[in-house]
Amino acid sequence: MLYENHPRRILPSEMQKNVISSSDRPIIQCIGWYNKNNFGDDLMALGLSILFPDFDLKFSSEFIHPEARAVILGGGDVIDDYYIKIIEDRKLPVIIFGAGLRSWTELELLSHLDLRLAIMRNYNDYVAVAAQGYRAFHGADPGFATWTPAVVKNKFRSDEKPKLMIALNDEFNARWRIPNPDRMMHFFWANYVSEVLARAASVWENDWWTVWACFSTKQPLDRAMAYDITQRMSPPLIEFDQVNMVDLGQSLDIYADMQASVSLRYHGAVLAVMTGTPFVAVSPALKTDNFMRENDLEDLLVPSNSIDYDVLLSKFNTSVTDKAMQSRLTNVAATNHARLKKAAEEAAAVLRAII
Repeated sequence: MLYENHPRRILPSEMQKNVISSSDRPIIQCIGWYNKNNFGDDLMALGLSILFPDFDLKFSSEFIHPEARAVILGGGDVIDDYYIKIIEDRKLPVIIFGAGLRSWTELELLSHLDLRLAIMRNYNDYVAVAAQGYRAFHGADPGFATWTPAVVKNKFRSDEKPKLMIALNDEFNARWRIPNPDRMMHFFWANYVSEVLARAASVWENDWWTVWACFSTKQPLDRAMAYDITQRMSPPLIEFDQVNMVDLGQSLDIYADMQASVSLRYHGAVLAVMTGTPFVAVSPALKTDNFMRENDLEDLLVPSNSIDYDVLLSKFNTSVTDKAMQSRLTNVAATNHARLKKAAEEAAAVLRAII
Protein backbone atom coordinates (compact mmCIF):
# COMPACT_ATOMS: atom_id res chain seq x y z
CA MET A 1 0.00 0.00 0.00
CA LEU A 2 1.66 3.20 -1.14
CA TYR A 3 1.68 6.50 0.69
CA GLU A 4 -0.43 8.31 -1.90
CA ASN A 5 -3.12 5.63 -1.62
CA HIS A 6 -3.33 5.89 2.14
CA PRO A 7 -6.67 7.40 3.26
CA ARG A 8 -4.98 10.33 4.96
CA ARG A 9 -1.83 11.33 6.72
CA ILE A 10 -1.76 10.80 10.45
CA LEU A 11 -1.12 14.08 12.22
CA PRO A 12 0.52 14.25 15.67
CA SER A 13 -2.58 15.82 17.23
CA GLU A 14 -4.64 12.84 16.10
CA MET A 15 -2.24 10.12 17.12
CA GLN A 16 -3.54 9.49 20.63
CA LYS A 17 -7.24 9.14 21.22
CA ASN A 18 -7.24 7.62 24.70
CA VAL A 19 -10.91 6.63 24.51
CA ILE A 20 -12.85 3.45 23.92
CA SER A 21 -12.42 2.47 20.30
CA SER A 22 -15.29 1.75 17.93
CA SER A 23 -13.05 -0.20 15.56
CA ASP A 24 -13.54 -3.93 15.09
CA ARG A 25 -9.80 -4.35 14.66
CA PRO A 26 -7.62 -5.32 17.66
CA ILE A 27 -6.04 -2.28 19.28
CA ILE A 28 -2.25 -2.15 19.36
CA GLN A 29 -0.54 0.69 21.20
CA CYS A 30 2.44 2.22 19.40
CA ILE A 31 4.54 4.03 21.93
CA GLY A 32 7.56 6.23 21.25
CA TRP A 33 8.17 9.75 19.95
CA TYR A 34 4.63 10.15 18.67
CA ASN A 35 3.51 13.43 20.18
CA LYS A 36 6.73 15.24 21.02
CA ASN A 37 6.92 17.07 17.67
CA ASN A 38 9.92 15.06 16.57
CA PHE A 39 10.35 15.41 12.81
CA GLY A 40 10.08 11.67 12.29
CA ASP A 41 6.77 11.20 14.11
CA ASP A 42 4.46 11.48 11.13
CA LEU A 43 6.69 9.27 9.03
CA MET A 44 6.91 6.54 11.67
CA ALA A 45 3.18 6.55 12.35
CA LEU A 46 2.32 6.47 8.68
CA GLY A 47 4.80 3.66 8.03
CA LEU A 48 3.40 1.50 10.81
CA SER A 49 -0.16 2.15 9.65
CA ILE A 50 0.75 1.01 6.16
CA LEU A 51 2.54 -2.08 7.47
CA PHE A 52 -0.21 -3.17 9.88
CA PRO A 53 -3.57 -2.49 8.20
CA ASP A 54 -5.31 -5.28 10.13
CA PHE A 55 -4.80 -3.60 13.49
CA ASP A 56 -6.17 -0.44 15.05
CA LEU A 57 -2.96 1.40 15.92
CA LYS A 58 -2.91 4.07 18.61
CA PHE A 59 0.08 6.42 18.87
CA SER A 60 1.47 8.11 21.96
CA SER A 61 4.59 8.89 23.93
CA GLU A 62 2.70 8.94 27.23
CA PHE A 63 -0.31 6.64 27.29
CA ILE A 64 -1.38 3.09 26.58
CA HIS A 65 -4.93 2.71 25.35
CA PRO A 66 -7.14 0.91 27.91
CA GLU A 67 -8.13 -1.72 25.34
CA ALA A 68 -4.65 -2.29 23.89
CA ARG A 69 -3.74 -5.95 23.45
CA ALA A 70 -0.02 -5.40 22.82
CA VAL A 71 2.56 -2.66 22.42
CA ILE A 72 4.84 -1.74 19.53
CA LEU A 73 7.81 0.21 20.88
CA GLY A 74 9.57 2.14 18.15
CA GLY A 75 10.76 5.42 16.80
CA GLY A 76 14.53 5.46 17.27
CA ASP A 77 16.11 5.86 20.71
CA VAL A 78 13.12 4.67 22.72
CA ILE A 79 14.62 1.84 24.78
CA ASP A 80 14.92 3.84 27.98
CA ASP A 81 13.51 4.03 31.51
CA TYR A 82 10.70 6.40 30.53
CA TYR A 83 9.04 4.16 27.97
CA ILE A 84 9.90 0.93 29.77
CA LYS A 85 8.09 2.15 32.89
CA ILE A 86 4.93 3.06 30.93
CA ILE A 87 4.84 -0.39 29.33
CA GLU A 88 5.85 -2.27 32.46
CA ASP A 89 2.92 -0.84 34.41
CA ARG A 90 0.47 -2.47 31.98
CA LYS A 91 2.34 -5.77 31.61
CA LEU A 92 1.52 -6.11 27.91
CA PRO A 93 3.43 -8.15 25.30
CA VAL A 94 5.89 -5.99 23.38
CA ILE A 95 7.30 -5.84 19.86
CA ILE A 96 10.22 -3.51 19.20
CA PHE A 97 10.13 -2.15 15.66
CA GLY A 98 12.84 0.01 14.13
CA ALA A 99 14.55 1.01 17.36
CA GLY A 100 18.27 1.19 18.00
CA LEU A 101 20.58 0.65 20.96
CA ARG A 102 22.84 3.36 22.31
CA SER A 103 24.45 1.39 25.13
CA TRP A 104 24.63 -1.95 26.93
CA THR A 105 22.47 -0.40 29.64
CA GLU A 106 19.60 -0.24 27.18
CA LEU A 107 20.12 -3.90 26.33
CA GLU A 108 19.70 -4.75 30.02
CA LEU A 109 16.39 -2.84 30.12
CA LEU A 110 14.84 -5.37 27.76
CA SER A 111 14.60 -7.83 30.65
CA HIS A 112 11.82 -5.64 32.10
CA LEU A 113 9.60 -6.29 29.08
CA ASP A 114 7.53 -9.22 27.91
CA LEU A 115 9.46 -8.98 24.66
CA ARG A 116 8.08 -11.20 21.92
CA LEU A 117 10.04 -9.85 18.94
CA ALA A 118 12.74 -7.21 18.43
CA ILE A 119 13.12 -5.76 14.93
CA MET A 120 16.29 -3.68 15.13
CA ARG A 121 17.21 -1.08 12.54
CA ASN A 122 20.97 -1.64 12.84
CA TYR A 123 22.68 -4.97 12.22
CA ASN A 124 24.94 -4.73 15.28
CA ASP A 125 21.91 -4.10 17.49
CA TYR A 126 20.12 -7.10 16.01
CA VAL A 127 23.14 -9.31 16.80
CA ALA A 128 23.38 -7.96 20.36
CA VAL A 129 19.69 -8.53 21.10
CA ALA A 130 19.68 -12.01 19.55
CA ALA A 131 22.75 -12.92 21.62
CA GLN A 132 20.68 -12.28 24.76
CA GLY A 133 18.26 -15.01 23.70
CA TYR A 134 15.49 -12.79 22.36
CA ARG A 135 13.71 -13.46 19.10
CA ALA A 136 15.25 -10.78 16.91
CA PHE A 137 15.20 -9.61 13.33
CA HIS A 138 17.26 -7.18 11.31
CA GLY A 139 14.67 -4.96 9.68
CA ALA A 140 14.38 -1.48 8.36
CA ASP A 141 12.85 1.58 9.97
CA PRO A 142 9.03 1.43 9.50
CA GLY A 143 9.17 4.84 7.88
CA PHE A 144 10.73 3.19 4.82
CA ALA A 145 7.26 1.94 3.94
CA THR A 146 6.36 5.46 2.83
CA TRP A 147 9.24 5.93 0.39
CA THR A 148 8.35 4.93 -3.15
CA PRO A 149 9.34 6.49 -6.49
CA ALA A 150 5.71 7.44 -7.09
CA VAL A 151 5.64 9.47 -3.89
CA VAL A 152 8.71 11.50 -4.63
CA LYS A 153 8.02 12.05 -8.31
CA ASN A 154 4.75 13.73 -7.40
CA LYS A 155 6.68 16.52 -5.70
CA PHE A 156 8.11 19.44 -7.68
CA ARG A 157 10.09 22.56 -6.89
CA SER A 158 7.86 25.51 -6.16
CA ASP A 159 10.26 28.22 -7.32
CA GLU A 160 13.73 28.81 -8.73
CA LYS A 161 15.50 29.47 -5.45
CA PRO A 162 18.37 27.10 -4.67
CA LYS A 163 17.54 25.18 -1.52
CA LEU A 164 19.58 23.13 0.85
CA MET A 165 18.55 20.79 3.65
CA ILE A 166 20.71 20.32 6.73
CA ALA A 167 19.58 17.36 8.81
CA LEU A 168 20.75 17.38 12.42
CA ASN A 169 19.73 15.40 15.45
CA ASP A 170 20.71 14.54 18.97
CA GLU A 171 22.48 11.32 18.07
CA PHE A 172 25.73 13.28 17.90
CA ASN A 173 25.61 13.83 21.64
CA ALA A 174 24.31 10.35 22.43
CA ARG A 175 27.02 8.51 20.52
CA TRP A 176 30.01 10.79 20.93
CA ARG A 177 30.23 11.77 24.58
CA ILE A 178 33.19 14.02 25.21
CA PRO A 179 34.05 16.53 27.95
CA ASN A 180 31.79 19.56 27.68
CA PRO A 181 30.14 18.28 24.48
CA ASP A 182 27.90 21.33 24.09
CA ARG A 183 30.87 23.57 23.31
CA MET A 184 33.12 21.16 21.45
CA MET A 185 30.57 19.47 19.22
CA HIS A 186 28.81 22.74 18.53
CA PHE A 187 32.06 24.40 17.53
CA PHE A 188 33.28 21.51 15.38
CA TRP A 189 30.09 20.84 13.46
CA ALA A 190 29.12 24.48 13.00
CA ASN A 191 32.51 25.29 11.52
CA TYR A 192 32.65 22.11 9.46
CA VAL A 193 29.24 22.49 7.88
CA SER A 194 29.70 26.21 7.33
CA GLU A 195 32.95 25.57 5.48
CA VAL A 196 31.39 22.86 3.34
CA LEU A 197 28.44 25.03 2.39
CA ALA A 198 30.58 28.07 1.71
CA ARG A 199 32.77 26.08 -0.66
CA ALA A 200 29.75 24.58 -2.34
CA ALA A 201 28.26 28.03 -2.83
CA SER A 202 31.47 29.32 -4.39
CA VAL A 203 31.67 26.35 -6.75
CA TRP A 204 28.13 26.83 -7.99
CA GLU A 205 28.34 30.64 -7.92
CA ASN A 206 25.03 30.87 -6.11
CA ASP A 207 24.67 34.22 -4.39
CA TRP A 208 22.28 33.03 -1.70
CA TRP A 209 20.63 29.95 -0.25
CA THR A 210 17.45 29.00 1.40
CA VAL A 211 18.50 26.80 4.30
CA TRP A 212 16.13 24.43 6.04
CA ALA A 213 17.34 22.85 9.25
CA CYS A 214 15.73 19.59 10.26
CA PHE A 215 16.44 18.38 13.78
CA SER A 216 15.09 16.77 16.88
CA THR A 217 13.36 19.04 19.37
CA LYS A 218 14.72 16.98 22.27
CA GLN A 219 18.11 18.70 22.41
CA PRO A 220 18.40 22.52 22.60
CA LEU A 221 22.00 22.10 21.47
CA ASP A 222 20.83 20.93 18.05
CA ARG A 223 18.66 24.00 17.61
CA ALA A 224 21.54 26.26 18.60
CA MET A 225 23.98 24.46 16.34
CA ALA A 226 21.66 24.50 13.33
CA TYR A 227 20.98 28.19 13.86
CA ASP A 228 24.68 28.93 14.18
CA ILE A 229 25.40 27.06 10.95
CA THR A 230 22.83 29.05 9.02
CA GLN A 231 24.08 32.32 10.51
CA ARG A 232 27.55 31.58 9.17
CA MET A 233 26.22 31.51 5.64
CA SER A 234 26.78 34.50 3.41
CA PRO A 235 24.29 36.06 3.46
CA PRO A 236 23.13 34.60 6.78
CA LEU A 237 19.88 32.91 7.72
CA ILE A 238 17.20 33.22 5.07
CA GLU A 239 14.69 30.61 6.09
CA PHE A 240 14.80 28.39 9.14
CA ASP A 241 12.15 25.77 9.57
CA GLN A 242 11.47 22.29 10.87
CA VAL A 243 10.74 19.92 8.02
CA ASN A 244 8.91 16.62 8.12
CA MET A 245 10.88 13.81 6.50
CA VAL A 246 7.83 12.90 4.42
CA ASP A 247 8.06 16.24 2.63
CA LEU A 248 11.79 16.41 1.94
CA GLY A 249 11.47 15.77 -1.77
CA GLN A 250 9.48 18.81 -2.70
CA SER A 251 12.02 21.59 -3.06
CA LEU A 252 15.63 20.72 -2.38
CA ASP A 253 18.67 21.39 -4.51
CA ILE A 254 21.11 19.77 -2.12
CA TYR A 255 20.48 17.37 0.72
CA ALA A 256 23.34 17.55 3.24
CA ASP A 257 22.75 14.86 5.82
CA MET A 258 24.48 15.48 9.14
CA GLN A 259 22.81 12.69 11.08
CA ALA A 260 24.46 9.83 12.87
CA SER A 261 21.18 8.02 12.23
CA VAL A 262 21.73 5.33 9.61
CA SER A 263 18.08 4.95 8.74
CA LEU A 264 17.50 8.62 8.01
CA ARG A 265 20.70 8.87 6.02
CA TYR A 266 19.46 6.00 3.90
CA HIS A 267 16.24 7.94 3.35
CA GLY A 268 18.28 10.83 2.04
CA ALA A 269 20.23 8.68 -0.39
CA VAL A 270 17.12 7.09 -1.86
CA LEU A 271 15.35 10.42 -2.04
CA ALA A 272 18.32 11.93 -3.83
CA VAL A 273 18.35 9.20 -6.46
CA MET A 274 14.64 9.54 -7.06
CA THR A 275 14.78 13.30 -7.54
CA GLY A 276 18.25 13.72 -9.03
CA THR A 277 19.16 15.91 -6.06
CA PRO A 278 22.88 16.20 -5.22
CA PHE A 279 23.46 14.39 -1.96
CA VAL A 280 26.22 14.00 0.56
CA ALA A 281 26.27 12.43 4.00
CA VAL A 282 28.78 13.62 6.57
CA SER A 283 28.75 11.79 9.85
CA PRO A 284 30.95 10.68 12.75
CA ALA A 285 29.28 7.28 12.53
CA LEU A 286 31.19 6.10 9.46
CA LYS A 287 33.59 3.77 11.25
CA THR A 288 30.86 1.87 13.09
CA ASP A 289 28.13 1.87 10.49
CA ASN A 290 27.62 -1.75 9.50
CA PHE A 291 24.35 -0.92 7.75
CA MET A 292 26.10 1.35 5.27
CA ARG A 293 29.08 -0.94 4.76
CA GLU A 294 26.79 -3.88 4.31
CA ASN A 295 24.90 -2.06 1.57
CA ASP A 296 27.98 -0.65 -0.13
CA LEU A 297 27.20 3.01 0.42
CA GLU A 298 30.38 4.06 2.17
CA ASP A 299 31.57 6.12 -0.79
CA LEU A 300 28.73 8.54 -0.07
CA LEU A 301 30.23 9.29 3.32
CA VAL A 302 33.10 11.44 4.52
CA PRO A 303 34.73 10.47 7.84
CA SER A 304 34.86 13.35 10.27
CA ASN A 305 38.51 12.76 11.13
CA SER A 306 39.80 13.11 7.55
CA ILE A 307 37.86 15.90 5.87
CA ASP A 308 38.76 16.52 2.24
CA TYR A 309 36.55 19.35 1.04
CA ASP A 310 37.38 18.77 -2.62
CA VAL A 311 36.28 15.15 -2.33
CA LEU A 312 33.21 16.25 -0.42
CA LEU A 313 32.20 18.73 -3.10
CA SER A 314 32.76 16.14 -5.82
CA LYS A 315 30.32 13.92 -3.97
CA PHE A 316 27.75 16.70 -4.02
CA ASN A 317 28.02 16.80 -7.79
CA THR A 318 28.50 13.18 -8.79
CA SER A 319 27.22 10.75 -6.18
CA VAL A 320 23.63 10.42 -7.28
CA THR A 321 23.99 11.33 -10.94
CA ASP A 322 26.37 8.46 -11.59
CA LYS A 323 24.43 5.62 -13.26
CA ALA A 324 26.27 2.91 -11.37
CA MET A 325 25.49 4.63 -8.06
CA GLN A 326 21.85 5.00 -9.03
CA SER A 327 21.68 1.32 -9.85
CA ARG A 328 23.30 0.34 -6.56
CA LEU A 329 21.00 2.57 -4.55
CA THR A 330 17.99 1.21 -6.37
CA ASN A 331 19.10 -2.30 -5.44
CA VAL A 332 19.65 -1.22 -1.84
CA ALA A 333 16.16 0.27 -1.76
CA ALA A 334 14.65 -2.94 -3.10
CA THR A 335 16.61 -5.05 -0.61
CA ASN A 336 15.54 -2.97 2.34
CA HIS A 337 11.91 -2.75 1.31
CA ALA A 338 11.92 -6.55 1.06
CA ARG A 339 13.53 -6.76 4.50
CA LEU A 340 10.95 -4.36 5.88
CA LYS A 341 8.08 -6.37 4.41
CA LYS A 342 9.43 -9.59 5.91
CA ALA A 343 9.91 -7.93 9.29
CA ALA A 344 6.35 -6.62 9.23
CA GLU A 345 5.02 -10.07 8.36
CA GLU A 346 6.93 -11.55 11.31
CA ALA A 347 5.56 -8.88 13.62
CA ALA A 348 1.98 -9.29 12.37
CA ALA A 349 2.19 -13.05 12.96
CA VAL A 350 3.37 -12.43 16.52
CA LEU A 351 0.53 -9.96 17.13
CA ARG A 352 -2.06 -12.39 15.79
CA ALA A 353 -0.71 -15.10 18.09
CA ILE A 354 -0.99 -12.75 21.07
CA ILE A 355 -4.57 -11.81 20.25
